[in-house]
Amino acid sequence: MVLSEKTAGDELNSRMASFLEASNHPSGKDLPRLREELRKSMGLDETNFSAFMVLYDSFKNPQPKTRVEIFSHSGNTPGRSVAYPTAIAPKDILAKLPFVSYANLLSRLSEFKPLATRTTLWVKKMQAGTGSTVVRDDYLQAARANTGETLKIGAKGTDLYASVANTDGTVVQRALAELQVLQLLRAEKQNEFGEIVFQDLVSTETEEALERIWAKEPSAKRFEKFVQAQVPSLDESQKLSLNRTAPSGHWIFAVDALRAALHDRYRPKSNCEHLVAAIGNGEDLSSTPDPAMVGWMLKEKIPIVMVTTEKTSNDLKGGQISLVEDHVSIIEQAQAKEAGQLELFEQLGVTVKNDDQIAFFNTNMALFNYEVLVPQLQALATEIGEHAFLDLLAPDLIMNWKEQTDDDGMARKYLQIEGAMGSSLLNFDRYWRRRFGKPLVHFINVESQFRTQFFSPIKTAFDYFMQFHSDKFHLNPKTFRLESRGKSGLPLINLKDEETKDQYYADVSNILTGFEGTAIGDLESLNISGKVSARGMVLSGKVVIENHLNEVVNVASMTLRETGGRTLRNQKLVVDSRGRPTVTEL
Repeated sequence: MVLSEKTAGDELNSRMASFLEASNHPSGKDLPRLREELRKSMGLDETNFSAFMVLYDSFKNPQPKTRVEIFSHSGNTPGRSVAYPTAIAPKDILAKLPFVSYANLLSRLSEFKPLATRTTLWVKKMQAGTGSTVVRDDYLQAARANTGETLKIGAKGTDLYASVANTDGTVVQRALAELQVLQLLRAEKQNEFGEIVFQDLVSTETEEALERIWAKEPSAKRFEKFVQAQVPSLDESQKLSLNRTAPSGHWIFAVDALRAALHDRYRPKSNCEHLVAAIGNGEDLSSTPDPAMVGWMLKEKIPIVMVTTEKTSNDLKGGQISLVEDHVSIIEQAQAKEAGQLELFEQLGVTVKNDDQIAFFNTNMALFNYEVLVPQLQALATEIGEHAFLDLLAPDLIMNWKEQTDDDGMARKYLQIEGAMGSSLLNFDRYWRRRFGKPLVHFINVESQFRTQFFSPIKTAFDYFMQFHSDKFHLNPKTFRLESRGKSGLPLINLKDEETKDQYYADVSNILTGFEGTAIGDLESLNISGKVSARGMVLSGKVVIENHLNEVVNVASMTLRETGGRTLRNQKLVVDSRGRPTVTEL
């Protein structure tokens, strides 16, 4: 049973110490028993427990950390490993990256489509996080006002809704997670794939919300859900603590997908010739592969695919695929900042690149071909043991410190040790290359013109408005897919409010109210400081709005006073502290 008494933390640490001591003993005769007792004391299933132990071991026994710098023509620091992001990698180094462009796959669709029709696509959507950066309490309360459901935050995919027209002309509100199901059921009906099997990747915080979705779609084929558990944190003395528990990051979904290759019971029974799993973001209607991607993977017998897209100005802070020595890695913003290369990192693929080379930006979509993985991974696990196999999946640790006030009224800091899926897959690929002399992970890079077909995450409240409440996108009621409108790409959005530390614009209700009826189809960039309402406006090109009043400003009325219209196109509107507007050209 889960320890809940006052001494739970002490007992947990005592059991961990006993287990670690037995691990170092030559006989290790008590190890299985002690391991099982430790697992039960945490209340974890085998996959969650194994994953936590991999992270814990990585924390307690850290490997020497390699300091990495991005390649510089002016020279790099001696002793540091040099990273070559795809935008600036020399041709001979870039040749070591096994990738194909999506445009290339499209040109060969006739080769790949027949394979996809003989495939069970095992769709695994990540719905485990509550997405706290998108504040939706008031929005969700209003959305569920007529349903009688109690307010409980789930995942973004279960809590955000879109208007969908029925065949009889009525309009209903459907959660984005439900739209993903409808989208894929249609793909199965259209014979894009032979069979669709769904699996929820949830947490204890979100699984209830997903069950409400499935009650509406009883005909869909489902595989047993995977629940990402809350695991212990570490206190400031590096001891395990149950005072704060949290998920260990989405790397565990890579563990779940690869562990499925070792045991039949962790995979759905396929009624088709092939089985391919696809992990994608739970709120993103575009996070599913198409027949071209799946068919290519099968034809070329590719074990694992990471889907990337061309980096744009929207992605300045995101990690980028790079080649480092003999392996592929993701270079993160923190590494660049530590090396004094933050500006270079942000401009890679935007203003800094070799000829027509582009920067590969990770989308968090990953594909797994079990026809290849099952025999290869089972052979490896048989040779080295399953625990050692799982150790190979260890990601680069993310040290996430959190402060909280405990029940005794004392404020304390706790360390959540976490990992990312991309890091886990590429670390495993690094081992595979060294051991077997060939890559395990390959890449499909989606060009910018196809980006929103496969990558439309909702990271902010404005992303939600833009996708489902603006003229920038259209939700096709037949395919349940987002279709981009307008000539320009995605606009650069920067919404600031000093008084609330930007939380005003994190709230979905504030965004939907403040931008209701606002046209942004030709918007290139929008920079706002202060609270504003732009309802009924036309925002085009580059727009800057500054409000120096300590209240919400109606942009439409201010613009009307200055220009006689409700349009800002390549213009800057400043409202001074006395409420006087000024419009200037940019």
